[in-house]
Amino acid sequence: MSQAGHRCVRRLLGSTILGIAAAAGLAACDPGEVPAEPSQAELDIHVGPTGGARADLRLARELRDDLVPTARRLARPVLGSSDATVRIDGNDGGADFAVISVPHAYRRGDEATVSIAVDTAAAEALQDVGVTTLAVGFCAPFVPNEIESSVPIESDAPGCRYWRMDLSSESLTATMTLSPDPGRWYRSVVLVVVALASAVAAAICFYRIRPTGRGRRLILAAALPGVVAFGIGVYTQAQLENAHNLGVAGDLDGPGLTAATWGPYALVPLGIACAVFALLAVLGPTAPVGRVVPGR
Repeated sequence: MSQAGHRCVRRLLGSTILGIAAAAGLAACDPGEVPAEPSQAELDIHVGPTGGARADLRLARELRDDLVPTARRLARPVLGSSDATVRIDGNDGGADFAVISVPHAYRRGDEATVSIAVDTAAAEALQDVGVTTLAVGFCAPFVPNEIESSVPIESDAPGCRYWRMDLSSESLTATMTLSPDPGRWYRSVVLVVVALASAVAAAICFYRIRPTGRGRRLILAAALPGVVAFGIGVYTQAQLENAHNLGVAGDLDGPGLTAATWGPYALVPLGIACAVFALLAVLGPTAPVGRVVPGR
């Protein structure tokens, strides 16, 4: 393939990657919905990786002024906390919702438990503003977990359980057990190291060796381990979730956990770079770039 052909391939891949990133960014910015009826409410509880938890309370738009008072009344009965803080989230331009934050919802370690309860006190707080039906979500950080509840789970998703309650006749208690496995993060780092070494080797081969004959085979041999590591990472979702294991176990927090969370995402550009080098080698030959060592 000519250099013009390679430039076309590079542009196509670049445009595709940018398009995917832009679509993901736009999707992430979409404001969440709030209940359409004043008699309905949503309470989504998210357990964090460093011992804290947050509960997002969504009421109908016309109950906006009741968000903060109701959220404050829910903090103790639902999350069992007296040191919760409440704030309003602007919802990216959508309808506001209240965020209840609890800094110490569980004790970190090899096994941790978090309990919630929607009891009589919680029901009264919601019924006082006209809510009769409550949808509850209970979501774990990205670590192995189990959730047991006093009523059957209505639906679930990875790491989350959902219920819908009639506040006049039902109550809910649920306990989440977290069993972190820090080894998951270290395995994801191995994938990044493999992809980095592969990308560097493929780049050296590509710019030093003409991709024809033996040269093409060398480039492919250098790039394929990175492609395989990237594939394993995508298949096992070995990024954000693995650092949460370090947080829940108590091994890291603060800036260290943030770095550990985002560090494995380097696998994405490295894996794509390896795939590009492999593709360019397969589509070769090309004109020499830089110093050329003829393939034998």
